[in-house]
Amino acid sequence: MSLLDLEYTLALIKPHAIHHRAEILEKIKSAGFHVLQERCVKLTNDELTRFKCNRLDEDRFFTTKLDGSQSGTFIALCLCRTKAVELWQRLMGPENCSVARKTTPESLRAIYGDVNNETLNALDGSRNSDDVRSDLQFFFPNIIHEPILSEMERINAYLNFVIYKPLIEALYEMIKIRPDDPILWLANFMLERNKIKSSIQEMKIRTSST
Repeated sequence: MSLLDLEYTLALIKPHAIHHRAEILEKIKSAGFHVLQERCVKLTNDELTRFKCNRLDEDRFFTTKLDGSQSGTFIALCLCRTKAVELWQRLMGPENCSVARKTTPESLRAIYGDVNNETLNALDGSRNSDDVRSDLQFFFPNIIHEPILSEMERINAYLNFVIYKPLIEALYEMIKIRPDDPILWLANFMLERNKIKSSIQEMKIRTSST
């Protein structure tokens, strides 16, 4: 997949895991995701029913999980990066927390889920690209209305989210610090901020395979 193929995905922090919000967000950002929107929302019964209807035929277990965590406030996140749907699923880990702790102990569900209650697995999100649009429109009705991005729009989005903003921040910081080796300082700054780290890793993989 091209580095320019940015994707959106929905991430949900369930009510019982909200007190871990700061830690979870840090892990999400460290994994190369950009948080485009964040919203705290308490689902009413009607809203819960509407959201479940989108998933009922596709994933019965997801309905069960929502029923078990419907009281309280969710944190909904619109995430963006390359391979966002696939990598968010991987970062969360298996839906069953006991399985997650055995097979992927570094995953978010392994860390923040409750092994004694399978409905309290801390997080959820879009499982495939077909779900993304309806999932995001449910929680963020004003964010996704455009058609699928054209190649030029993907290029612009990639530059805005991954390159321009952190580069401007780095240049401002460099002016204040005035390092002896500006190029080396800039490279280290960008890597430490995890703004382009994942992109560099993917470029290395693609280069080594050619």
